[in-house]
Amino acid sequence: DSDCLRSSDIDVALAVVGGSERPTALPAPGAMTIDELERAMILQCLRHYGRNLTRVADALGLSRAALYRRFQKYAIDPEHSG
Repeated sequence: DSDCLRSSDIDVALAVVGGSERPTALPAPGAMTIDELERAMILQCLRHYGRNLTRVADALGLSRAALYRRFQKYAIDPEHSG
């Protein structure tokens, strides 16, 4: 009913596209290192995709081999994470 977008309009659009969960806000600058952010994103994708490693790798833009290297780098056990 308006030509202006409100934040609630975006929230509704994101819920439709990405499911019912509201996206998590990015941490404040300096609150996390890139490695911490990458590790957190991998863990979030593991939970979101039910540990389907092909879908996790695709969502992160990684090959499965690169995803496994990240598991080693961040000491993530994909079978018991989340």
